[in-house]
Amino acid sequence: MNNSKIFAIALLAGSAFAAPASAQDPMMMKDGQAMTMMPSGEMMMMDMTDKAMMDMAMKNGTEVTEGTIFMMSGGKLYMMQDMKMEDGRMMSEGMMMKK
Repeated sequence: MNNSKIFAIALLAGSAFAAPASAQDPMMMKDGQAMTMMPSGEMMMMDMTDKAMMDMAMKNGTEVTEGTIFMMSGGKLYMMQDMKMEDGRMMSEGMMMKK
């Protein structure tokens, strides 16, 4: 997956979950914010103030739906949908929330 697709996914992740977000919750993105993964693996947040850039990102992006899980492993970022595991629990139920 190239960097522009990762950027678009991260941007849309914020847009998809921004509506129920509380302004006080640091784990939530606000409308107009973007997140990108740097080559080092560090996540970088920024406010999108350039409407043309925002329009281009939205045009080339894909909506991230509820239940999407992002996971780092071996220096690579993976994206998957939440799923039922063999024990009957959802994968997200076995994850610890970190704030």
